[in-house]
Amino acid sequence: MAVSEAARKNHEEPRAEVGRAVQEQIVGREGVDKLYASAPPDEAHIQRFLSANCFGDHLARSGIDLRTRELLTFSMLVSLGGCEPQVRGHVAANLNVGNDRARLIDVLTQLLPFIGYPRTLNGLRLVDEVTTRSPNPGCQKTENTMAQRTWLITGVSSGFGRHLTEQLLERGDRVVGTVRDTGKVSDLAEHHPDAFRTEVLDMTDAPAIHALVARAFAELRRIDVIVSNAGYGLFGAAEELTDAQVEHIVATNLLGPIHLVRAALPHLRGQGGGRIVQISSYGGQVAFPGNSLYHATKWGIEGFVESVAQEVASFGIGMTIVEPGGARTEFRYGSAQVATLMPEYEGNPAHAFLRMLDPANGLAPGDPARMATRIIESVDLEPAPLRMVLGSQALESTIATLRTRIAGFEAQTELAASTDYPQGE
Repeated sequence: MAVSEAARKNHEEPRAEVGRAVQEQIVGREGVDKLYASAPPDEAHIQRFLSANCFGDHLARSGIDLRTRELLTFSMLVSLGGCEPQVRGHVAANLNVGNDRARLIDVLTQLLPFIGYPRTLNGLRLVDEVTTRSPNPGCQKTENTMAQRTWLITGVSSGFGRHLTEQLLERGDRVVGTVRDTGKVSDLAEHHPDAFRTEVLDMTDAPAIHALVARAFAELRRIDVIVSNAGYGLFGAAEELTDAQVEHIVATNLLGPIHLVRAALPHLRGQGGGRIVQISSYGGQVAFPGNSLYHATKWGIEGFVESVAQEVASFGIGMTIVEPGGARTEFRYGSAQVATLMPEYEGNPAHAFLRMLDPANGLAPGDPARMATRIIESVDLEPAPLRMVLGSQALESTIATLRTRIAGFEAQTELAASTDYPQGE
């Protein structure tokens, strides 16, 4: 028996409302308005149908990118009770274009108020069926190594931050980059207006750090990787440094990154996981004279990250400490700060850094572009490597230092035991 026009309209009306709500959760109200406005005049009469059904062909004509199209199609199928083989097929399609399991779960969580628990839970079950894999021991590359991600990187005007940003934008990722001077990244903003977003941030301003992180997650919905990169070097004997210099480098290199990580954790936990990369230095393991406060900040942040990594691993949050060696960046040849030197330290090892800072004495061996590539690749490793040393010179020095340190500890075996209570007491 044919369905009456009135019955058909009554059936489609709530489906249309749900469909519109689902679309707005994925691309926003303006995106949905643009989607509808893009329909040719002769298709205007099927707009309600488009809201209540899968509409891949129309989405393609609307200029919406492939990853978003697949998210929309998956969401519509789950929301409207699509058959399970179809849903599984579109879970696989999303994985294929770079929408990972966490992104699909994030979308389902957003849709819960619109579609209710039964369909949301069914969608979660099907996502798990398709995406669950047997864990492999050690660090392995995940299947979707070229998945598009959203990154928040501090200090992108130069050095590693700049190289990371350039490479990520080139491969199609989105980047929120913090700077102190937007003019230094105006070229990136011009060439990547949709993928690159600049934020002015002073790493010594804790409230500003928390506000920026909250705003970025609220507006972008998901940030996959946080890279704590901003920092600088301060050279000079401890006695030569002023109180203001001491306080500023600690605020920038240590307290700032701590606030950044703490601000990001609730959001990463809420979205089901993510990755935090802390740019440190092999100076977080090895100490040289004339660099005491820089070492203090790096040793401090490494201890913080190593502890927090153990706290958040169960939430799917991986943390990596990157320890680069000397590289040809502004850190060494442009932005390094030097204390007012005292004549009493002339010829002292505390002033050996002066030779290192002079390019005429030879350039650093590290290539910052290659290092940036390795950092990006590390995000595809599971589990996240806790530490990653970059540069052969840095690795050799780190290993030698650790061996000396271990030998010193082992020589104290009897001394250490002599301070214990006698056995049985």
